[in-house]
Amino acid sequence: MEPVTEFIDCFGYADPGNIYTNFGTCVEKNKCNDASRQIKTEMESILSNHGIPENSRNGILDTWCSIRTIKKGSEPKGFDCSFLYYWLGSIVSSTVQNHQEFMSIMGEIYRKVKEVSNVRDCGNPWPNITKEQFENLDKLYKHTKSCEYMKSKIEQHGKNGICFSQYKELLEGVVRVYNKMKKHCACNNEDDYCKEFKRVFTDGEISKLKELMQKLSMTSQIPKETVKTCIPAEIPKTLSLPEPEQQREQQQELENEASVESTSKKETPTDNTPAIAIASAGLAFVGFPTVLFLAYKV
Repeated sequence: MEPVTEFIDCFGYADPGNIYTNFGTCVEKNKCNDASRQIKTEMESILSNHGIPENSRNGILDTWCSIRTIKKGSEPKGFDCSFLYYWLGSIVSSTVQNHQEFMSIMGEIYRKVKEVSNVRDCGNPWPNITKEQFENLDKLYKHTKSCEYMKSKIEQHGKNGICFSQYKELLEGVVRVYNKMKKHCACNNEDDYCKEFKRVFTDGEISKLKELMQKLSMTSQIPKETVKTCIPAEIPKTLSLPEPEQQREQQQELENEASVESTSKKETPTDNTPAIAIASAGLAFVGFPTVLFLAYKV
């Protein structure tokens, strides 16, 4: 008889209290009432058309029907709308290959379920996040959910425990994603991707990550706060124009100067006088529309 290999749960995924893995089983079946069954049928068609496996389709549908009946204060442990987004996104991301298809199906799912009377009103929080961006965020999000469990295992078994190699591999991946996103978000901090990055991976989560890495003797790989702050490229001076009000004042000053110079040289005109008049008129004609055009382009 072959020896029985003991299952070691390194990330808490087998823990009944870990709702992320067991979220699809934390629902009651057939919670869709008559008014929702038609929408459930339409939703099933959407998921099927995008290749979502039947077992995953059933889990998504039953979850949505169950969520709408959950009363405030009686939510499953750890539940919130962001949690639902990552649970749902992980199913869709593992099925679709195209980045745009990921956004499309997530949008379709959320639009359809809005038609169900959902007391929690969990809408699509990040409609512009692609499959690749979601997978990066998902790595960080999963880390935040398993961080405390990993810490307890390390303290229990030490850095040479059976989970060491798995923890090391996971944390290396988290650091790669963190460094990549931090660099990207230095210049793009207003897009959905970066807003969620900052929400998920707070300073507190970064401190927890560093603490885990120190416990595993991964000090040299701890992310350094040396990523340069993004400095937007300066607009060439030849293209910079004053604000409309300032421009009008400068235009008036030029016209006054031209008028004075024209009067002082009235009896001895030079070749420069027409040029001044033309330049002044040119500024009046080009200036304001140009500002509007550049403002529109920006």
